[in-house]
Amino acid sequence: MSTASDFTTALPPSQEWRDLLEEILPGQGAWSDEQYLVLTEHTNRLVEFTDGYLEPLPMPTDRHQAILEFLFLAFLAVVKAQRW
Repeated sequence: MSTASDFTTALPPSQEWRDLLEEILPGQGAWSDEQYLVLTEHTNRLVEFTDGYLEPLPMPTDRHQAILEFLFLAFLAVVKAQRW
């Protein structure tokens, strides 16, 4: 029976992993909607999908999140005001 340490020592170097993934995964422009959805179900990274191409997106900054919070609270106030 192999242990976790045996598994990690058997992993190939980073470039070998990249080469392996390039063989297994579809190339840019060849991704289907279903393949993209499977990918996004198994990762927490933001990935944009357009016409078969994937583009990893940068993580939002604290400033970006603060702007989104401001907009959300402003829209929420408008919606609550119209409901009552």
